[in-house]
Amino acid sequence: MRAKIASLTALALLQTACFGVNEKNWEDRYAKNRCQFAKSCEKATFWYNYADMDECVSDQVDLQGELDYSGCDFDKKMAKECISALNTRCKAAGAEYEELFSACFEVWDCGSSDDDTAEEEEEED
Repeated sequence: MRAKIASLTALALLQTACFGVNEKNWEDRYAKNRCQFAKSCEKATFWYNYADMDECVSDQVDLQGELDYSGCDFDKKMAKECISALNTRCKAAGAEYEELFSACFEVWDCGSSDDDTAEEEEEED
């Protein structure tokens, strides 16, 4: 089992290095890597939510498709860091989970909206 996980991780890293991640393949690449991480490291959650990898990938692609990134800039460096984080060994991800995956939330730079600024000003009052 460990050899299989190591092989899949090596394959994912090779794909990232050789083919790169870009705006056009982001949804699919993120979905596949996110699901592989969940299947390996978050087993109970994965099997509770999905019957197999195909269902997980389809769900993740659908979730990404629901988000509106029009007017946002794709940050290739953050995308590579996110994919790299998703290929981290489970034990390494444990304690630094949020920090490790923070790049995944910075792949699309949409700037700050007027709503965010208004909410921040209200909080200060």
